[in-house]
Amino acid sequence: MPEDRLFADEIARLEDEIERLAAIAESCRKFMLAAQVAIGLGAVLLAGIVLGLWAADPLTLLGGLTAVIGGIVVHGSNAGTLRQSRDAMLAVETRRDALIDDMALRLVPEPDAGLLPPR
Repeated sequence: MPEDRLFADEIARLEDEIERLAAIAESCRKFMLAAQVAIGLGAVLLAGIVLGLWAADPLTLLGGLTAVIGGIVVHGSNAGTLRQSRDAMLAVETRRDALIDDMALRLVPEPDAGLLPPR
């Protein structure tokens, strides 16, 4: 049974890694949402300048361009990190599942399955 303990320890470590990767993925999704909002707001600001709704002063123009370009950069960076964390999570889950399959697990019958005599 010491081998089962090693399997259990490795499975627990892999599950911790899965949780860590899931937290990274969730953080990336939040940053991507914020980036999309920044892109949208920057686009609205630039469209307002083009349509004459706001004065075309340098600060407004710079703010709109910064929001759009910065949002694109942040979104792209986090999309790449999200892909990497999902791929890593899939690899770790596959490894965990293989370890579970390799364990010499014993089937424990359920009391209501008719396999155990009534008390």
